[in-house]
Amino acid sequence: MLDFNLNEMLFSIPKESHKPSELKKILKAHPEIKFVSFSGLDIAGNDTDERIPVKLFISDMKSMLSHGVQTDGSSVNLPKIAELNNAKVDMIPDFDVNWYVDYNFANIDAKTGLPAGTLRIPSFLVHNESSYVGSRTILRDAVEKFKKDVKELIADHPYVIE
Repeated sequence: MLDFNLNEMLFSIPKESHKPSELKKILKAHPEIKFVSFSGLDIAGNDTDERIPVKLFISDMKSMLSHGVQTDGSSVNLPKIAELNNAKVDMIPDFDVNWYVDYNFANIDAKTGLPAGTLRIPSFLVHNESSYVGSRTILRDAVEKFKKDVKELIADHPYVIE
């Protein structure tokens, strides 16, 4: 069934390797990765992405990583935030998580003999360059609030640590 060497495949890129120079080396060492996809989740949990050929990503990587990529927001469910007449949504990479490669096992690259892959970059959705919106933002803010509240509880009740 799997007629290729899984050890030759890249499955994730740790957050420590998200620098342009390292990403370029990694992508050039894995020619089976054909696309880079900035991927975000809207409030309803719908996945939206912008898929970019690896060659284009490498040539404009610094800009894409610092400013993200833009989508028209038509496939993003952000009620009362992004309407059709005001739907500019940027997808900004999340550098604090591992990025992963999604392989299409039905599409084998002729040169490498490996499945064609897409590097998926989990991204924040930003409406009109000012408002972070979507599930990733809600989760990030919830984690920060939880940490803050637990630290306050421990400070107010230090005996619980004993």
